[in-house]
Amino acid sequence: MAMKGFLRVDILGASFEIEADEDSAYLQALLNYYKNTVKSVENKAVNTDSLKTSILAGLLLVDELYQERLKNSTKQQEDMQKAELITKKMIEKIDNIL
Repeated sequence: MAMKGFLRVDILGASFEIEADEDSAYLQALLNYYKNTVKSVENKAVNTDSLKTSILAGLLLVDELYQERLKNSTKQQEDMQKAELITKKMIEKIDNIL
């Protein structure tokens, strides 16, 4: 059975607790990553309210995730092309031997 994690969130004037299937250490690492992103937004934005800061931080994190997915997708396509090339070469060698 998966261990449930609990996390107390205190950020941008909001406080609440969450429960998830991931362990508490993982949840805390996620929160710390988010808090660092929020701090980055706060340092760059002038007089931004907490809602806008939260939205901007979310967009930055979604951009990061999306960029990683694009990289992985491109790498998978490149790997498939390499596999196809190797397979064709192997077929050619087998044909030449036969």
